[in-house]
Amino acid sequence: MAIAGNVIDFGANANFDLKKDIEKPDINDAIREDALAVGIEEVAEIISSGCDAPGMILSLCSKEFLNVCRQSDLVISKGQGNYEDLSEERRPIYFLLSD
Repeated sequence: MAIAGNVIDFGANANFDLKKDIEKPDINDAIREDALAVGIEEVAEIISSGCDAPGMILSLCSKEFLNVCRQSDLVISKGQGNYEDLSEERRPIYFLLSD
């Protein structure tokens, strides 16, 4: 779990709330509003994965998302969490990672 790794690596700060931070971790992923702000809806359909995890845990995703994902010819995936969750999938997935 990402939050556990951060606690081990950096230690808990004074504002750390274990219950809150595990239920809804703060992550830097783009959200629906970000996609709309840059006009993504003009070239693609925006749907939620239905999963609040930092990554793409397919067993937690909505049926709608899984259907779209499985019917796609290729998937472009951003971030370390998605890489960790999807790298074993046997299909065309391109991962965007930065250092």
